[in-house]
Amino acid sequence: SEFDQFDNWSWEQEQTRGPRPLSPGQFFMDGWEVVGSLGAGGFGSVYEIRKAQMGVEKVSAMKIIEIPAERGAIDAMLSSGASASAVAAELRSQVSKAIEEIRSMMVLSSHPAVVRCEDFKVVQYLDDSTWDIFIRMEKLIPLDRYLKSQPITEEMARKLGATLADLLRLCESKNIMHRDIKPANIFLDDLGNAKLGDFGLSRQ
Repeated sequence: SEFDQFDNWSWEQEQTRGPRPLSPGQFFMDGWEVVGSLGAGGFGSVYEIRKAQMGVEKVSAMKIIEIPAERGAIDAMLSSGASASAVAAELRSQVSKAIEEIRSMMVLSSHPAVVRCEDFKVVQYLDDSTWDIFIRMEKLIPLDRYLKSQPITEEMARKLGATLADLLRLCESKNIMHRDIKPANIFLDDLGNAKLGDFGLSRQ
């Protein structure tokens, strides 16, 4: 299937996780510089990042999903009687579920209304057994933020609805359910084209 490339996904290992939240001016992941925070929630954190390539400054968004999502979760599992191997298996299971977002974005990447995944990396930290999933994406404007500054026109609403309906037909043909469609997860590019993002709850 189109998901076979993820069946034996690999990851990198580092000794320890760096300071969080990331600070402006901080460099990470192949020389990308943090510009600032774009938001945070139960899903993790999103940052604006930039990097100069061939004299051109490239700007992207970086989503970081932390596993486990809550500090102290590993200690809580161990205190409840779970073995170290059981905890490790549970964390690996959470990571596998989290990379469904990357799977969905790549399977649907042929459609122009999907937020483009530009790169990703999965990291396990050896000192505390936690994980980070880094997803670098194109930087866009969330629809809910756009609507706070200007109203949406009828023509724009028609175009947005038709574009997303076409994408959802493709999702159905690929057996993918997004499960979290809302204005905060719909994005606009500089030309006003709508794109669907945040496939964190998606399932095949």
